[in-house]
Formats: sequence, structure tokens, C-alpha cells
Amino acid sequence: MKRRRIVKKDRTLHIFETLGRIASLPKVAFLRLKKAKRYREISLVAFGIFAILAGLFAFDILRQPNALAVYVDGENLGILRQNGGRLDPEYLEMHTLTRLQSRFGTAIFPTKEIYASPVRVGRNAETISFDSMVTALENALDFYVYAAEIRVNGARAAILPSAAEAYALLDGIKGENYEFIEDIIVANIAIHNSYVLSRDEALEILTTPRVVRKAYTVRPGDNLYNIARNFGMSLSALLAANPDVNPEAFLREGDLLVVMPNIPVLNVRPVGAD
Repeated sequence: MKRRRIVKKDRTLHIFETLGRIASLPKVAFLRLKKAKRYREISLVAFGIFAILAGLFAFDILRQPNALAVYVDGENLGILRQNGGRLDPEYLEMHTLTRLQSRFGTAIFPTKEIYASPVRVGRNAETISFDSMVTALENALDFYVYAAEIRVNGARAAILPSAAEAYALLDGIKGENYEFIEDIIVANIAIHNSYVLSRDEALEILTTPRVVRKAYTVRPGDNLYNIARNFGMSLSALLAANPDVNPEAFLREGDLLVVMPNIPVLNVRPVGAD
């Protein structure tokens, strides 16, 4: 006796066939009711089908994302609700970086990752506006920029957004017919944004007098009083900086003293002056 070969149907195909039979039931019911002239029941079936379709459509709408949960390196900055248009995480990131580039006048290289996850939130959920989210991203991001470093006698003194701003600041401090006593270099560097100063911040650093500790070689005719006066120090401050000096003894030429004048980072003199 010949055995019948049993062929198993693919599970996916079986599911689609089942769904097809279910979908054909309203049509079968409609035809039978029409044949029986049961128009009231036909209306109820049609209304039921419409209600099911409307429910499915409403369910699909209600589960669609209407907001973005925005993160920077895992830190949640808040929820951005959709206010017209489509939710676009890439546009949010691009807009933020463009604003930062405009502020610093150079390319931006973020060190933190911006991540935006589409979510569905209720009407009463706490959300923030697009501009507020961009501002929050600007404050939360760390990044490197190309900037200009002002070096005074080989040491870093201030960093500005661009070489043009650095030279404009230096020209404003120096003025006409004057030159800097110190050796000044402006160099382009890539650096973390937190080191970049505004013009006013850099101006204060470069021009505000500060205490500088330096060595002074005694010259003929010097005494403690005129040395202190020449460096803007009191006699007591000079003696405190040089505890080994006997205030009643005479200074000898070539002796070394520690002086602590109050001078700015940058100092000027007339062009050609020694």
C-alpha cells in the first residue's frame, strides 16, 4: 500500500491564509444577508466593519511618536514635543552645531554624543520648546574648536575664537606708536571650548595688574627704599619677600633681591625706546 506524503505548510503562509479567511467573513455575511433581504442586519454589519477600521486607524495614530526624548551621553535633557512638521533628530543636532559654529566662528568637534529617541507623550506631559532644547544642548555639549592662542614670552596668556580677534585685541591694547615689551606670538590651535575666552575676558586677563615674583640685581646707588618704590611695593613687603636681608646693612652691587611688582601680563613702551 502506497503511503501518502504529508507536506507541512510554512507557518507564515498558514497565518496569511487564516487572516485571509477572517477578512472574507464580512463579505460572506454581507452576501448571505443581502440574499435574505435582511437590510437592517446589513447596515449593522457595515457599521461594525466601519467601527473596527476606525478603531484600528485611531489606535495607529495614538501609538505614533509625537515627541523626542533628547539625551547627551545618557543624560536626559527633556522632552521636545512635535509642533508641526515631522520629528527629525538629525535636524535638531545639525541646528545645534550650526549655532555653535556661528558663535565660535569655526568648526565644531563634539566629544559627547547627542541621542534623540521618538516617544509618545500625553497632553499634560512636561515638554520644552525647540529653541530651549537647542540652548540646553549648547550648554551640555563638550567640543573642540579651532582657536587662536596668545603666547606672552612663550607662555599661554589667553585664547580667543580666531586669530583676527586676537590681533584686533592686541592692537587695541598697544595703540599707535607703541610696542609691547614682551615677546608676543599668536598661534592657531585645536582646543576644548571651555578654554576659549570672550574679548572682554581676555582683555581683563592681559591688562589687569597682578603680582609677579621676579629676581632683581642690585645696581650702584640702589637702596631698599627706592627699589621698593620703583616696583610699586612697600618697604615692609620687600623685606617680607627677602627675609635674609638686613634692613640696616648697605646693599652691594650685584646682590639679588626678590621683588613682587604689580604689573599686567602685557606692557608697552614707545617705539624705539630702550
